Amino acid sequence: MDTTTGELARPGFTALHPVAFALIDGPLVALGAAALWPRAGRRLCLRPSWLTRRLALGLLGTIAAAHLVEAATAWRQARRRGLDAPRWAAQTALAGAPSLLALHAQPGSEWAEEAHHHRIAPKTRA
Repeated sequence: MDTTTGELARPGFTALHPVAFALIDGPLVALGAAALWPRAGRRLCLRPSWLTRRLALGLLGTIAAAHLVEAATAWRQARRRGLDAPRWAAQTALAGAPSLLALHAQPGSEWAEEAHHHRIAPKTRA
């Protein structure tokens, strides 16, 4: 069992820590509340004066689109490598880039192997 998340460990999947989800999705929920319910957003101080409803909706839509593109990329890469594609895609849809980076860091990843190959070796004295 994974002590950080409380779930059974699965090879080929790295669950992000719940704090990561709170830090990433908390502000998105606040932005969504400010965009969809302007009066509530002002009362809860979630909407500063410069953040118009149109701008908040635009930001929310752009962020959602980016997360969906990242999730589709995670699905494709996980499936290609024989990993649990639905879990990777769902996590990436919620967390975005940190989940995609965790997928890239999985053993056997071309990206992880390339990063390891190009790692700078410590200098030795002659």
